[in-house]
Amino acid sequence: MFGQNENQSHLILFPLLKADMICTMKEEITELQIKAAYLEDEMNALNDIVTSQGSLIASLEKKLLALEKRLENVEEEDRPDRRPPHY
Repeated sequence: MFGQNENQSHLILFPLLKADMICTMKEEITELQIKAAYLEDEMNALNDIVTSQGSLIASLEKKLLALEKRLENVEEEDRPDRRPPHY
């Protein structure tokens, strides 16, 4: 098997397969490799988006908590049972 070209080694490994079937299989493998590379790139892009959105959500949650605290303070100041500051 050593020293033989690629087609001959495939014929030894798969004697029942014809050369055109081997070429077709090689093309299909190449197409699958291209699709896998494309999907890997898409997965990385989507991961970047999810990471970015996670950071944005965390920032918005902090802002929301700060606004809730400010609202509580305003509500406490506007209570009718609270004495005005000049008393």
